[in-house]
Amino acid sequence: MALLEKPIIRQNTDIELLAQMLDHVTDLVFLMKVQKDEFVYQFINKKARQILGLNDYTLGKTILVAHAEEKSVPLHQAYSRVVQSHQPITFRQRVQTPTGLFTGESKLTPLFNEDGLVTFILGVVQDVSTLQQSEDDLAMSRQIEQLNQIRMQSFINYNGRAVYELNSEGQFIQLNAMALEITGYSREELLNYGFASIIHPDFIDLTYSKFLRGFNGVYEDYYTKILHKDGHSVDIHITNIPIVIDGVVESLVGIGMDVTDDIQLKEEAELNRQRYKSLFDLHPAGIIAYDLQGKLVDGNFAASSITGYQFQDASEREFQSFILPAYSESTNQAFIDSVEQQRAIHHETAIYHKEGHVIYLSVVNIPISVNGQIVGAYGVFKDISREKELDLVLTEKNRDLETLWNTAINPIFQLKLDGTVSRVNPAFCQLFEYEEQEIIHTLRKIVPEHLTQEMEILQQRLDHFESIESYETQRITKSGKVLDILASYTPVYDEDGSPTGVHVVYNNITNLKNTQRELDQSREKYKVITEHAFDIIKVFNRNGRADYISPSAFPLLGYEPSECIGQRFTQFVHPEDRAVVQEHLQLLLSTNKHSTMEIRMKHKQGHYIWMEVVTSPVIERGRVMNIITISRDISERYQMQKALQQMAYYDHLSGLPNRRAFDDKLQELVDQPLTESGIALLIIDGNQFKRINDTYGHDAGDAVIAEMAQRLTESVHVQNMVARLGGDEIGILLEGIRSRKQVEVVVHRILHAFTHKFMYKQNEIDIQVAIGISMYPTDAQDKKALFIAADNALYKSKKTHITSFTFYEDL
Repeated sequence: MALLEKPIIRQNTDIELLAQMLDHVTDLVFLMKVQKDEFVYQFINKKARQILGLNDYTLGKTILVAHAEEKSVPLHQAYSRVVQSHQPITFRQRVQTPTGLFTGESKLTPLFNEDGLVTFILGVVQDVSTLQQSEDDLAMSRQIEQLNQIRMQSFINYNGRAVYELNSEGQFIQLNAMALEITGYSREELLNYGFASIIHPDFIDLTYSKFLRGFNGVYEDYYTKILHKDGHSVDIHITNIPIVIDGVVESLVGIGMDVTDDIQLKEEAELNRQRYKSLFDLHPAGIIAYDLQGKLVDGNFAASSITGYQFQDASEREFQSFILPAYSESTNQAFIDSVEQQRAIHHETAIYHKEGHVIYLSVVNIPISVNGQIVGAYGVFKDISREKELDLVLTEKNRDLETLWNTAINPIFQLKLDGTVSRVNPAFCQLFEYEEQEIIHTLRKIVPEHLTQEMEILQQRLDHFESIESYETQRITKSGKVLDILASYTPVYDEDGSPTGVHVVYNNITNLKNTQRELDQSREKYKVITEHAFDIIKVFNRNGRADYISPSAFPLLGYEPSECIGQRFTQFVHPEDRAVVQEHLQLLLSTNKHSTMEIRMKHKQGHYIWMEVVTSPVIERGRVMNIITISRDISERYQMQKALQQMAYYDHLSGLPNRRAFDDKLQELVDQPLTESGIALLIIDGNQFKRINDTYGHDAGDAVIAEMAQRLTESVHVQNMVARLGGDEIGILLEGIRSRKQVEVVVHRILHAFTHKFMYKQNEIDIQVAIGISMYPTDAQDKKALFIAADNALYKSKKTHITSFTFYEDL
């Protein structure tokens, strides 16, 4: 029933007519008469009488009289608010009725007389008991769910054993303190990372198979081994508990116990037996053993790797047969001295490699004593051929430096520790008009009298071996000409790190200073403009030092201009951005054109601010004499760019789409209506990838992943997605597949791409890959099952330890 705003009751006939209309309404309706501060029941419709058990006895009574206090007081207050506000109000109330608990949503509407006074209030109550019960049930369900979560969390957090939970991707969802203690990692380091990242390589296959069985609903115990954060291995006994919700395994809870001590006690005897052999066989240095006659009796892998000889090729031969004639006598004497003096003897020698070239070795002869008797000697050696080559290069470099000394256009000289001159170059003699012997003992002849005190202060700094760059001063020639000099002082140290003197380079900047004085005059013309600019304006000289900084440096970077004068261009630049600055400056100096770069500048408080820097050259007589930069704060713009980059769907290392993009694409294909053609999912994993990291370093591992990505991308059609799923695992989606033969053609193309080795820093790396293949819809009908099928096929391929592929349908 729609009521007009401020409905007016003009006479009793209106009341009677309203009562007749509302008596058959399905909601509960009350008409209350306002008598001063009381509210009298004037009308109660049939529905209200039926549900609340009211009758004519209630009519004519006030609310406070008709009901008990706990019900009447809130109701009376609600009616009072209507009278006071002249506005309808709505509220929900729960009451006990003869038929049970009743929840009603009440709306009280004021009715006015012609004088604008509230004389009646119409109350309409809608039965919302069912809605309220639904809300109560929902709240109870949430409370039970929360309680179960608290119980589960308490079980995990306060369990005396390590407890963790994995999702279907093998990523940690939660871990307790004991799990963190056993692994050595923080919670942040492990959450959302795959469990395989901490599994010992020898146990990955076993542990992964147990993980798959767990997600197939298998409850079981097993032993595995993990790698602690600090590198040591930990033996673990694990109980897998599938978490099943509505018949589906949603996650896998593992309860683990450190059993390292128990297993180590069992293995200690075997380890002790193998230690000596492992030390010998696996030592990175070459080790050979020979008897007292000098015949070889044993050798390790490194010895074969360095010399090119297998032990069986060299056994029973005297070591002298491998030595270059020039080193034969000294090598033989070192062997004799080691045996006779019963001590380690170090020497250098040279041998013929099996392939014919000469290699130089650094050798330590160590006598072998058995029961107090010398029975032979070990030769522990390393290849120093590279060091020998470097020594030769160093000798050549010294010759080059001597040539540079004699041909340098800048005056160069060397000071002894007592401040006297030990040597000057020809350019020095030419500029200052002195012969070397005239100046060799003192610099006082070229220091103007008014700079004597400054020279003493400079000498004090040099006595503390301070490195001084771009020190401006003046010097005087033999003929009395005063020169402006830019000097650099660099301490010189010997091999032991002890100072031996100071290397000094002079740069005659007399002409430059004259030009700078002219520039200072013109600079005043623009001072008013620059000092009122919002952007930071800087002027740098050719030496890269600031001659002028505008006052805007203080509000933007926190520095007073005086703090920046004389500082290098890169003084406040983030270390990672200095290469960018150098590149732009070199481009500016070579092309005489301005450039724009985005770099981070350090605020005085320590944080960095992204700035857009425009560099412009000041050219005089065809030469860049100064550089002017205008820097603008772009922090807000950069943060927006950074946020967009973080949302990218590509892997930064390989340049391929990432796991998220791959999952979205696969789900899109699976969601499409079935046709005659299907999808093939290929998961490619690098075999022995850990060995590559351990042998050549993680940079090599990253390079191998990038190489794998390139070869795989080149092996498939451009419409097929190639993505990095994580680690060295790469996925490929082949669309429009009508037969297995189509997939095999692509697979053989991939295998052919990995037949040639990958060159990394002059090292040949053999990239072996394992491929697991599943087909949609023949092998699986959803994305998750398709991944599991491909993983199972991949697991079969990886067991071969060679480049191979497996179709899931062949398992």
